[in-house]
Amino acid sequence: MQHYFPSIKQKSIGRQAYIVKNMAKAMVLMFLAPPALWVINRIILYNTWESALIKSLGAMYAAGDVVAVVKMFDKLPLTTKIHHSCVVMFSIMNATVLDYTSSKTIWRNLALLASASAPTYGVNAYLSIRCIDEISLSEKKRLANFALSIYSFFLTFSIAYQSFAIVSFTVTSPITWDVYIYIVAVLLIFYDDWSLSRYLYEHSSCQKIK
Repeated sequence: MQHYFPSIKQKSIGRQAYIVKNMAKAMVLMFLAPPALWVINRIILYNTWESALIKSLGAMYAAGDVVAVVKMFDKLPLTTKIHHSCVVMFSIMNATVLDYTSSKTIWRNLALLASASAPTYGVNAYLSIRCIDEISLSEKKRLANFALSIYSFFLTFSIAYQSFAIVSFTVTSPITWDVYIYIVAVLLIFYDDWSLSRYLYEHSSCQKIK
């Protein structure tokens, strides 16, 4: 990136790490998007939970957030810290205890939460390129428009699905302490998503449409 955008070299080490972290995550999410959409299709239309595939995608999805928590936690906004911390917790559960084929745990709905996030790679791409001086404001705004449109769709889908899943689970199963933890964790992630969507809105062309 420094080869194509020399201005990055003039920024602080922390800012350079932030740029690389978001661009790396954008690239990972871009390649995860097709299999993530496949997972959504299998679950929504056929109620088929392919646990091995979901666990593999979950591990790759969480890797970037785990690195961010370890390497640059103190430099992240509060909502992002909370988001990444929740993802780290989810990744540990994904690797150790979760069985996505079991309908007895509400936590298997993490598969949809993560899968719906993969196609929104444009958000992380924008967070990275907004810090690069060589890229014009018009190009940054164009990417913000693209990211906001995709983000809005999948965020709406994710909120609708999680609301339906939580209500369905609490109606058919006893409410235990882990259900409350799941609800709080999902709400914290959605709060960060809402904050990011507002930021994208403020830097998109939508502000001109009054």
